[in-house]
Amino acid sequence: MANTDHRNEEPPSPSPGVVESAPKSAWLQKFLIPFASLENRNFRLLWLSDMGQSSAMWADQVARSWLTWQLTESATAIGLVNVFRALP
Repeated sequence: MANTDHRNEEPPSPSPGVVESAPKSAWLQKFLIPFASLENRNFRLLWLSDMGQSSAMWADQVARSWLTWQLTESATAIGLVNVFRALP
């Protein structure tokens, strides 16, 4: 019967030119768990497009508020512009 106890054997050395990746530490693995969904290409595209759309909405809100202030110098007008913008 052959000896099947492999605990004392060294792992085979990699072939020349093959670079082994370093094992990830426990804290790094825990840190990367929330980002695992970004490995999916379609979700990554959705997430990036949503980030772009959200940035554009914030820029629009800032620009409208700034323009309203420049034209009226009224905080009430800024509030009304933003309320009417939020209505469907």
